[in-house]
Amino acid sequence: MYQLEQGPTEGIIVRNSEKLRIPLPDKICNAPDLLLGLELYYEGFRTLHSCRGEGPIPWTVMREYCIEYEIEGEQRFRFFELLGKMDEAYFKFKKEEMENASYPRSCEF
Repeated sequence: MYQLEQGPTEGIIVRNSEKLRIPLPDKICNAPDLLLGLELYYEGFRTLHSCRGEGPIPWTVMREYCIEYEIEGEQRFRFFELLGKMDEAYFKFKKEEMENASYPRSCEF
């Protein structure tokens, strides 16, 4: 979730904090660390994220990625499982984002 919430603006905030010589926000200072060995799955998700349509990342795209990067056996099983969970988290985030968005009310005639 951190990457979805902070990712798009983190670099800007860091640069502005340095420029203005003010402390970084707690959310950035206390950003979660990716556990060792999970980079493969996270990078796969980031790379394949652009291949989705309206739904989750297609299985065929994940399979091609695994073949290209020689991800096999248990690691491949984990790849499908973790990308599926990341997709679920992504869609949950997007749904909440849409529900919390404020849209202008339509005009009444």
